[in-house]
Amino acid sequence: MRLNFDSSFTRENELRAQAERAQAQLDEYYRQQERIASANARRAAFGEDDYEDRTVLFFRYMFANGTNVYDYTALKCGESWYLSGPRRPGPLSWTALVDFWISGDLLELWWVSEYRPIEIPS
Repeated sequence: MRLNFDSSFTRENELRAQAERAQAQLDEYYRQQERIASANARRAAFGEDDYEDRTVLFFRYMFANGTNVYDYTALKCGESWYLSGPRRPGPLSWTALVDFWISGDLLELWWVSEYRPIEIPS
């Protein structure tokens, strides 16, 4: 009887490579679960949209992997938020606005709370 050591060695290597790929996929799955849990915690920290109509928020924002800081204002009209500034999405629900914030780097967030009339020249 003659044994073929080459085929058993090849099969062992194939199984080892398959196990390594499966472990890499499992590791990626766990990393994704951690990212989802982190995003959900960040999202929950902003709470519910209990802002009144005509609320204005100011924020400074840097897109993910970006270097430029952008200034935005968000105005609530009805159930939607409308953004000013460059590269603006919208109109947005509160959830979509919060998702926008957590997709990049929210540097500052201000609630603009004072309305002062400006005299309109005639």
